[in-house]
Amino acid sequence: MPSYRFYYAERSISPEDRDRVFGKYPKDGNYDVEVLQEDHWEENVEGRDPYEAMDTFLRDHLDSRSMLMWIDDRRRTHAAGEREADLEKTYIWLEEGMLMELQEMEEATPGMVSCPLCDGEGEVDEALAEEFAVATGDAEEQTFG
Repeated sequence: MPSYRFYYAERSISPEDRDRVFGKYPKDGNYDVEVLQEDHWEENVEGRDPYEAMDTFLRDHLDSRSMLMWIDDRRRTHAAGEREADLEKTYIWLEEGMLMELQEMEEATPGMVSCPLCDGEGEVDEALAEEFAVATGDAEEQTFG
C-alpha cells in the first residue's frame, strides 16, 4: 500500500487568537495570528490513494471534523465541515490546545525517509537515517518510517 508523507506545523498562539479563530464553532474569519513558538513535524500514513491517507491523517489528529478549517489565498479561514478533504488546501485545527497547520503532503518513496541531516529537504535510505541517528545520539528520540 502506498505511503504518504504529511508535513505540518504545531504553533503556540495566544488564548485570544485561539478563541478568535476557532471560537465555540469555527467560522469564516481572518487568520492573522501571532505565533509564539513553532515546531515542524512530519508523519507517514498509508492509504490506497492520497484521499484515504488524508482522511486517516485527519482522523488521527482531530476529535471532530467540525473543528477543521482551511485557509484561502487571502489568509481567510473557512469551516471545512465533513466534506472530503481537498489535497490543495492548507488546513488548520486545534490539537491539545495547539494550533496545527497541515502544510504539505506528498507520496513517500518506499524504503526512504526524510533526510535528518537536511531537515527533511530530501529523502535517504532508512538504514542511512538510522546510522545518522546513532552517530548523533538521537537514536532514542527519532523513529523513521
